[in-house]
Amino acid sequence: MWNGCLSAGLASASPTRTAKHPSRKSYLRRFHTYEYARHFVSACTSLLGLEGRLGGIKFKGRIVKVDAFPIGIDAQHFKESLDLNAVKGEITEFKSVFAGPKVMLGVDRLDMIKGLLQKLLAFEKFLEENKGWESKVVLLQIAAPTRSDVPEYQELKSQVHEMVGRVNGKFGTFKTYPIIYLDKTVEFEALCALYAITDVALITSLRDGMNLVSYEYVACQESNKGVLILSEFAGAAQSLGAGAIVVNPWNIAEVAGAIKHALDMLPDERERRHKHNYKIVSAHTAQEWAKNYVW
Repeated sequence: MWNGCLSAGLASASPTRTAKHPSRKSYLRRFHTYEYARHFVSACTSLLGLEGRLGGIKFKGRIVKVDAFPIGIDAQHFKESLDLNAVKGEITEFKSVFAGPKVMLGVDRLDMIKGLLQKLLAFEKFLEENKGWESKVVLLQIAAPTRSDVPEYQELKSQVHEMVGRVNGKFGTFKTYPIIYLDKTVEFEALCALYAITDVALITSLRDGMNLVSYEYVACQESNKGVLILSEFAGAAQSLGAGAIVVNPWNIAEVAGAIKHALDMLPDERERRHKHNYKIVSAHTAQEWAKNYVW
């Protein structure tokens, strides 16, 4: 509970005077999700002894309203990027490189909260329980370096590398590797192309403000109708949950089962799930968020 409150507080914007009740000294604190807003109110009442009420708290004679304003992305920018010659070239090349197997995509910072170890454990379990898939699916994991000088992050990097080697050593052949892992960022054009051609996006965050990678993936998937597997601990699960396969990343068996479900999913279900999420991503954009945020 405390970790959730702290991260939500840091992710929120500063309180701003509301336009509706200037005479009542009413203020507003915004959060990405209703869960974060609820945790903030709970922390204020239980830790600070403030008077809490539905949708806000009372602080020094002021009513501080608390509400959720989930941020989005510039969805149109991602859609239009797919028509750029540079992106089309990357799409053609990636389709050639990955011809044959289904491709799952992970795009994360190399950070403890992103659940990379849990993701790899789940993929390993999936391969153990589904013989024959080791040559039919590839997990392409991009892990952008962060805080490389911090010992804990160096240890995480070593653990991830060890696990990638273990899975590839156990299930790989001279010609195929179940995991392709990159310790670097990729250019925007290549990223859009990967979003567009992959079959599944796998997001296993242990705690995440929103995780807009999920939004970017959906925005680029209008043609392919890829499946989104999304951690319940990512803020985006509250908006994209109905179209995604929502999982608890700590439950390795559940995530492994979700991978199987996603890879076996029939076109009709893929279409239905994508249609829901595409509508959300297209409507709740960064531009709309800014309009609602700034009076």
